[in-house]
Amino acid sequence: MSSPAVRGVSRHPVMSMRLLPLVLALLAFALPARAAEFELSPTRVRLDARHLVDTVQVGNSGATPLQFEVSVSSWRMGDDGAWQLAPSDDLIVHPLLLEIAPGSKARLRVGLLLPPTGPGEAAYRIELQEQPAAAATAAGSGVRMLTKISLPVFVAGSDAGTPAPVLQAPRWRGDALAFVLRNAGEAFLPPQTLTLQLLAADGSVLQRRQLQGNYVLAGASLPLRVQAAAALCARTTALVLRLEDTGTDLRLPLSARHCVP
Repeated sequence: MSSPAVRGVSRHPVMSMRLLPLVLALLAFALPARAAEFELSPTRVRLDARHLVDTVQVGNSGATPLQFEVSVSSWRMGDDGAWQLAPSDDLIVHPLLLEIAPGSKARLRVGLLLPPTGPGEAAYRIELQEQPAAAATAAGSGVRMLTKISLPVFVAGSDAGTPAPVLQAPRWRGDALAFVLRNAGEAFLPPQTLTLQLLAADGSVLQRRQLQGNYVLAGASLPLRVQAAAALCARTTALVLRLEDTGTDLRLPLSARHCVP
């Protein structure tokens, strides 16, 4: 008795295994990718001794239910500018599971048990991770991308301060100029557009570039790097960085010793 025919199976199993990743990739691209449709207000929370509790509204503007699991992390920045997050129970957050029907809003309460006593500002991140059960139901025949929302929370210290940005550590290596934007103040520096100018001795602009700056927490640093021709280094006597949100200009002198072949 002959064996029943098996349709759709390659006679070359090695070749079919090699093609499998490609087939899966093509299938993934063929399916529509969907993400949660939501609204968040406010997008940043600030607490202090006179304002211990705030409310965040999360709206579902899509046609399917949303479910988010909520967690809190302390937030610091390393010397390389990378975020360092660690689980924290410093904040009271309720509820820890948000269920939002289509077209409706849910409220997330964020607060402090006690007024802050330290002098400096503390930073946290509230993370809302979309749960796969609701996402799978909504995806249907498509590919559903799980949404993760990261909400910054800042708790002002007993001595409410302001950010104090300064420029440090310029280094020109080859066709790249690196420097550090440091926040020596007692409050965070928000994300904003940065305009960099390289100036000659007579004040003329040798090069102008725009960068997108990220958060710089109180006492932290954000390394920055831009492409700039090595030939400009010997002619550049200063760099000026403008913080577009505040119109603040930060100036940093440069000399030939900062040029590294």
